[in-house]
Amino acid sequence: MPGPKRTKAQREYDLMFIAEQYRLGTPQHRIVELLAQDRDYTVSQPTVSNDLKELRKRWRDRASDSMEAFIAEELSKIDALEVTYREAWIRSLEEKETTTTGRETRTAGGVQKATVKREQLLGDPRFLEGIQWCINRRLKLRGADEPDRLNLNFDGPQVFVVNGQEFKF
Repeated sequence: MPGPKRTKAQREYDLMFIAEQYRLGTPQHRIVELLAQDRDYTVSQPTVSNDLKELRKRWRDRASDSMEAFIAEELSKIDALEVTYREAWIRSLEEKETTTTGRETRTAGGVQKATVKREQLLGDPRFLEGIQWCINRRLKLRGADEPDRLNLNFDGPQVFVVNGQEFKF
């Protein structure tokens, strides 16, 4: 007949102990023995196994949450950078005005000569390259640049298509 059940608080305490033993490489049957030494309740090997499953789930969830937060932060930086590139691109399309002042000429009014040169610019392509980098990086962080096609037919060659390039194995 099994002993008394552990409370939620006892389980959480056990989870911390089991996690530490797991990190040390202690086998499950030994964890059961170590728990039995200090507890007024019993924990079976299947219970330790279930506790380890719960710990792994928590670790995965925590890692996933922190990775999602990191990606979100990086995406916001990329968005801001793209805005900067777009503003610079628009400025690079504006008309350029150059004023040159010549020497004072001795005319009737003694007026200084000035020439104004206006030039319509075509835009600096480096800013478009920056925008493209932002788009590509955003796609990569979101996983949208995964292989286009994956042939899992194990009877023939394995084919991976990445960015339009085929790899056969």
